[in-house]
Amino acid sequence: MLETLTLDADSATLQQSAEPEVVIDGITFEDDKLWQARYPSLIDYSKVPPGYQMEPAIQIADLERSQMTVRLALAAGYVFQTADGKVKVEWVDGNGSPPPSCISAVLEDPGTCLVTWTREPSSPSTIALRFFCRPETGPEPTDADSVVEGGVYLAFVVREEKWPDEVIRYLEEHPPDLPAAPESLDVKILAFLLPEGRVRYDLFMHDAPDGTEFELAFRVRRGSVLGFDVEIVNLGFVYRESIGDPEDVAFKVTYPGEPLTGAELETVFGDSPSICRVTWTSENTDDESGRSCSFNLFARLEGQQTSFRPVDPTVIEPPRCTNGICVG
Repeated sequence: MLETLTLDADSATLQQSAEPEVVIDGITFEDDKLWQARYPSLIDYSKVPPGYQMEPAIQIADLERSQMTVRLALAAGYVFQTADGKVKVEWVDGNGSPPPSCISAVLEDPGTCLVTWTREPSSPSTIALRFFCRPETGPEPTDADSVVEGGVYLAFVVREEKWPDEVIRYLEEHPPDLPAAPESLDVKILAFLLPEGRVRYDLFMHDAPDGTEFELAFRVRRGSVLGFDVEIVNLGFVYRESIGDPEDVAFKVTYPGEPLTGAELETVFGDSPSICRVTWTSENTDDESGRSCSFNLFARLEGQQTSFRPVDPTVIEPPRCTNGICVG
């Protein structure tokens, strides 16, 4: 069973001087369903197909960056759940651990939480957090969906790689034309490779701070299937084929580095080598542990063998059951 950690201003890891570089405000819940959080200040929902639950994810792309602070602000009518005046948050990592020491959280007011990630030598490469929420008036929710997976989520992903110099030089000479993205009914997400050595997706409302990216993160229920396409818009770039199966499979790697169990991850080329079709098939289980998993999709310049990892989606799987209460 996942443990719940409560953190407040007395937390030893809290950086009191930290100011938020990212503000995600106006967070609401579709049809007042606490398991369907919506982040309209960050995500353009006109580009998110029905049935997809996307969550905020911040990727640390600059190896010199030591800290990132995010302000999560709920819309009027909602507040964060507390215990003894402290915000309730749990780490969706599948082994029942509380959030690691690199994470601190403090309530600024009942509907606003300041979350700080600080680089540590042993920090996990992927950290998905769930913040419990409830309506401002009335009792805490007791329905199964709210109890098991309701709330606001936030993921931090650390990429330990810089893009190759030849890729940066090419992008400096051929920057993407952001307004000129091709339209396609078959592709859900467009990825623009930027000369700063990071990616920007068309479904985010604005750009991320220097040295970071807003990355793709999907919340998926156990036993579900997630599918999406990612197209690299920049001319001259393709996904790298998998050795031994060059016609069908795009190369990827998952992290944390242990073998992927309890799910199947398939990545195949779409209508062109610049499109990767991703399918995540989760096994159904009644255990009370959740997990998060990030994976890299490798790309390369056409005509060159040097590859790099511009696209790094994350899948968040909350537990299917909590304290004997199950969903799905």
